[in-house]
Amino acid sequence: EELKTKISGYSYGIPSIVFSPDGLTLLSTSLYGRRISFSTVSTGEIRKTIDNDTGISTTIALSLDGETLLTADWSGQISLLDTKTGNLKKKLLTQSRDLSTIVLSKDSSRLYSAGDKGFIREWDIDSGKSVREILPLTTDTTPNIQIKKISLSPDDKTLAILSSRNSIALYDIPTNTLKGELRGHSSTIYSVVFSSDGKLLGSASYDNTIRLWDIESKSQLLSLSEPTSRNMYSIAISPDQRFVASGTYKLIRLWDIESGENVTTLSGHTGSIRNLIYSPDGKILASSSLDGSVILWDVTSNQSTNGR
Repeated sequence: EELKTKISGYSYGIPSIVFSPDGLTLLSTSLYGRRISFSTVSTGEIRKTIDNDTGISTTIALSLDGETLLTADWSGQISLLDTKTGNLKKKLLTQSRDLSTIVLSKDSSRLYSAGDKGFIREWDIDSGKSVREILPLTTDTTPNIQIKKISLSPDDKTLAILSSRNSIALYDIPTNTLKGELRGHSSTIYSVVFSSDGKLLGSASYDNTIRLWDIESKSQLLSLSEPTSRNMYSIAISPDQRFVASGTYKLIRLWDIESGENVTTLSGHTGSIRNLIYSPDGKILASSSLDGSVILWDVTSNQSTNGR
């Protein structure tokens, strides 16, 4: 794999990454989220940067039209920025510290945020107001369960929720009910992602495995173990549901979902790979690492096309 471009200044924090809707641009954070870079996917060239003066962001999201960038910071503030000008459009104050996840609905009308408190907040983007608080895991006997990450299904109806438990909770948004929990991991689950058709859910865990789940039957379809016995940190499912990518310490593996075979191993990072995402057409895999770098991999030829 060839690393064509190594850009300095990315050694501060784990970069958050997101593709533009057309897949031509990759947005990534640096300087602990204080700067967002817009890079051309085909060349890796940074076209422009936006300095985020609102705070140290932990995660980013992008509207479907690509015109609004959302950042969440450690103080509990969500900022909506104009991607063309970088100007602040709106602020949402969550009253939660250390926001771990924000996910946006397909039509960009609703936003869900989760932080250090045991609830998920639903926002109306137009009004900038909180619509409701969702407490999917809190009961009289288990109060204040910390929610670590959330993922939203493509049809905007199901939230997959990672908490301090070693399971994945499935929450049905229209009925406001918990649909069930996916159990099988024996240690902390670090990452969870839906397939593009919403039928599969992938999870990566400190138990050295990634797993694929069938959403309808709530059953485990596949469990794959990291050969080096290291923690699994990240997972991505290709848009055609043929491959799943896993990230561990320094290495990314591509697995054939049907056979369970490790078909490719990609190396280029010097730290654990914390984020993986496929481009909309499935030809590019983007990765970000604890080493502060971002790499774009051409998975059609299983070679890195450019790195940051």
